[in-house]
Amino acid sequence: MINKISFKNYKLFKEKQTIELKPITILIGKNNTGKSAVLKLMTLIEGSLNAKSSNVFELKNDDVSSGDKYKDLIYGKFGRAIELELFQEDYINDKVNVLNVGVSVDIDADLPILEEWSLKEVKDKIETKLLDFQRINKTTYFNEIDDTEYLCEFLGIYLANYFNNEKVETSGTIYKTPFFLRTDFIGSIREKSKQDYRLNPINVKSHPDGKYLYDFLIRDYLTTDKKYFAKISEWIKEKFEGWELYIDVDSEPYHIELRREKLYVNITETGMGIGQSLPLIIRANKPCNEETLIIIEEPESHLHPYAHAQLAQLFADSIKEDRNKKYLIETHSESFILRLRRLIVDSNHSLTKDDINLYYIDFDEENNESILKNIKIDDEGEVEWWPEDVFNESLKEVIGIRQAQNS
Repeated sequence: MINKISFKNYKLFKEKQTIELKPITILIGKNNTGKSAVLKLMTLIEGSLNAKSSNVFELKNDDVSSGDKYKDLIYGKFGRAIELELFQEDYINDKVNVLNVGVSVDIDADLPILEEWSLKEVKDKIETKLLDFQRINKTTYFNEIDDTEYLCEFLGIYLANYFNNEKVETSGTIYKTPFFLRTDFIGSIREKSKQDYRLNPINVKSHPDGKYLYDFLIRDYLTTDKKYFAKISEWIKEKFEGWELYIDVDSEPYHIELRREKLYVNITETGMGIGQSLPLIIRANKPCNEETLIIIEEPESHLHPYAHAQLAQLFADSIKEDRNKKYLIETHSESFILRLRRLIVDSNHSLTKDDINLYYIDFDEENNESILKNIKIDDEGEVEWWPEDVFNESLKEVIGIRQAQNS
């Protein structure tokens, strides 16, 4: 799966930015700096690699919207091309495959146009370019490697085929683009808990509001061993003061309840916290049959800071139990990040600094653009640097109280 992405002229990001996807990648920053744009870029790329048509991008991928018009994807909404660089490790052949694409937008027609497409491999620090296509017209591209024009058939940014423009029956050597990115996006507003549930058709993905995760929970409860349901219920019992999950499955629709000794409460009566966090708890326990980037916006929504830390640990535990899982998480929670840093130092946990990447998205007011800045974490859980005015509000308020007391 793609493990590193560079992008330029995308949304609020004018200059080239690079994000490396570790087992847990965290984005922090103030509001309206572009955190959600980075999350949605992953779904945009996935849709383009899996495209069924010639459209370079689709604005909506698995119900995740990246904008109303294609120009919304461009920095400044005019005059520039989005540049993407995708990196994927080939561990078998000990090399890195790199795909570069340049996509402009016809503002009048509101259509994305694939201007540049190149493929190279890097082995032992030596780069070898395999293809380097520059667009001439709608279907014709000039390959700068062999100075030849080709008729190219693209599905999204996937090169399906290409032919010599002068001798159509002779095709070029097909380099099957090895790139793939599989995402599962869960937004900041999860589906409100319901009084009863009916099963939907089986869905691999969760849906941005997490609604399909309840189907997974119920289906597992209907099995003999209730393997995943039991784990989820036990976790909730431990973290939520002895409450356990129960599902009334006597007949459809099904009812999800919390039980504690003789108390039975429908999930709709438990408040927003459990309803907003349950889809995330389910997703952390749901297995991934293939490598998957689980994207989560604000996991801390409607939860006490204690629960923020518990979710962070749940995600950290899950990447060790299921190597197919990776997380890309946007958070405003200091407790969430502090728990991950603590686990790096904890000798009883296998989380290491190499499992985590932490990025701060800063908005440069002078140049009117956002910048992605990496915050390195060492073996002791310490950070190399920390952005000003992030997670220091409590200290500021205490200082303010003291100043007010003395005035």
